[in-house]
Amino acid sequence: MAAFTRKHALLLLLGPLGLAAAYLALVALIGWRVAAEVKRYEALLVARDDVSVVEFDYARDLWGGELTYRLVWRPARSADAVAELLSALALDEQRFTLAGTVAVRHGPWLGGIDAGLARLAIDVSPPALLRDALPDYPGKSPLLTVQGTLGFTRSLRAEVALVNYDGALLDGSDDATLQSYGVTGELRANPSLSAFDITLTLPLFSLDDGSLSVALEQLRSVNRLQREEDAWQLVADFSLDTLEVTDTRPAADGGGTRVALRGLQLQVDAGKQAAEPVLGRSELALAELGIDAPANDVALTFSDFAASGRTTLVDGMVENTGNMRLGAFSLDGRALGGFTLGTSLRGVSAATYAALDEHWPTLGSEGDLGAWGEALRALAQETLVLTIDPLALQLPSEDDVSASLRVQYNGSEDVTVDSLPTIVKALEVEGSLQASVAALERTLLRAALESEQQAAAEAQLESLYAQPWVTLDKGQLSSALTLRNGELIVNGQPVDVLATWLASLEAGTTPAPVADALAKSRGAAAGCPDLSLTGTPLAYGSDELYLTRSHKVTAGGSLDLSLCAAEAIKGFGYVEAAPDFELAYAHDPSNGDLEFRVDSKCDSVLLINDPQGLWYFDDDSNGNQDALIRLGNPVSGNYDIWVGSYEANGCSAQLVMESF
Repeated sequence: MAAFTRKHALLLLLGPLGLAAAYLALVALIGWRVAAEVKRYEALLVARDDVSVVEFDYARDLWGGELTYRLVWRPARSADAVAELLSALALDEQRFTLAGTVAVRHGPWLGGIDAGLARLAIDVSPPALLRDALPDYPGKSPLLTVQGTLGFTRSLRAEVALVNYDGALLDGSDDATLQSYGVTGELRANPSLSAFDITLTLPLFSLDDGSLSVALEQLRSVNRLQREEDAWQLVADFSLDTLEVTDTRPAADGGGTRVALRGLQLQVDAGKQAAEPVLGRSELALAELGIDAPANDVALTFSDFAASGRTTLVDGMVENTGNMRLGAFSLDGRALGGFTLGTSLRGVSAATYAALDEHWPTLGSEGDLGAWGEALRALAQETLVLTIDPLALQLPSEDDVSASLRVQYNGSEDVTVDSLPTIVKALEVEGSLQASVAALERTLLRAALESEQQAAAEAQLESLYAQPWVTLDKGQLSSALTLRNGELIVNGQPVDVLATWLASLEAGTTPAPVADALAKSRGAAAGCPDLSLTGTPLAYGSDELYLTRSHKVTAGGSLDLSLCAAEAIKGFGYVEAAPDFELAYAHDPSNGDLEFRVDSKCDSVLLINDPQGLWYFDDDSNGNQDALIRLGNPVSGNYDIWVGSYEANGCSAQLVMESF
């Protein structure tokens, strides 16, 4: 019995001793392998032309070791692309000294978090000059810590943790402060280093320098990138709870503006293979975006925004689809509605799409212009179909403004610079617009604008109602447009302008009406009014104008008359390209003069083109810096009238007409 007890006691003693010996042998083997790996890596560094090894020593014992290094890196001696970039930035002679220590523990540490071959920790101190300039913070050296694990499968895992900081950034009279908590990053790589997982977490970050405040809460980014020889795949998930940026200066100094973003989520899943376009999907959601600018008395809020897009490949053809929705937006607390938008583009072959993908980043570079041109010519031979449906503006009422558009281009084999008629005839367009006039006007009233803004908005609506492409029927505004085989149809009626224009181009001639339109277009581009555009229609006889007639208008515009090169137009001030009004005037020879004058809240100007094509301009003849033009023996016909302003900023005004 005693012999049996002694035998088992010996086994109980030898068992742990054997396990300990095996563990020590494994640790020693790992230490030897780590030391050999350090030597191998040192040899690789010594062989590089861009790195000078000043120190690279690994002191080890049984349980671990410490790597001390000091390297000089000259990036201009690295890859040609890096050298070219640094040379362009005049940084080609720069060099950087990398120095530090790496603590390595030989494993495996079965009781720890990671059972790896070796674990290392790198404390990264800021450069001396930067370190001296920084204020004191917890753990001033190091500034950040990198921890890594080399596992049994030789996969790599690294963590980066920024030291939490809470305090004054600058000394003296400045009040700049920074708060940062729990900033961590993690990198994982597979054994072949072809797949990477990157995670960044930032629970809280705030910065305040006395004039600008930035606050961020709960940022998290998770990304996975996987590459192969001829393909890559990216999956990303980004979320942010709150971001607020505030201009903390007094409103009197132009400050006070605050931008707040809440509930942002972005997801991307995209990939690419050789000779194929980038395919995948993306989704964006935003709970709220608010912009408050007290200095400008403006507060905008956008709520419940969502957008998504998808690019797919079916039978060698690429299709892009997208959807966008805004639940609501408001101005100064007044709800103005929301909108939805759906789009699709199809008909592009994968080869053409891939060519566009390949050459787009270098567009404009001389060597690739030819290839880019080839890609565009290939695109011109495709059959492209763009659809926008629905496009709807949800007003805060029972009525919506909705539109749809379909554009199809039937590709042509021979598209050249002078083949515009061929391209136009290959186009098919179908478009429609519908709106309730009552809904538009209710929304305008609900907005409760200032009097000047209200007058400008009303003038814009009146101009819209008067457009020839708009139909009003039983309180509904609608428009329909069709283009097919070079024929343009608006609201069911053929419009021959396009057909005439195409015929003239094919014949190599330009008819007079087209020449006039081109001249007017060039004049408008040079700051001249455009007679081809239309204004709000008015119709009066001279007898009717014995009683004065007034019409609201916003004086001013974007065209500077002083820049107009037309000799017949002598004037100055700012007007719109299109006339504000088109007066159809019937003159009775027994009557006398016709007078136009402006009553406004600013320095107004007046420009008129009469039925004979003569131009008239005035600035201050009506007194109080207002304009007046009086025509003796006026003729019957159409008068184009522009009400402008002397300075670029306009104002509300009235055009007053009277006959004598």
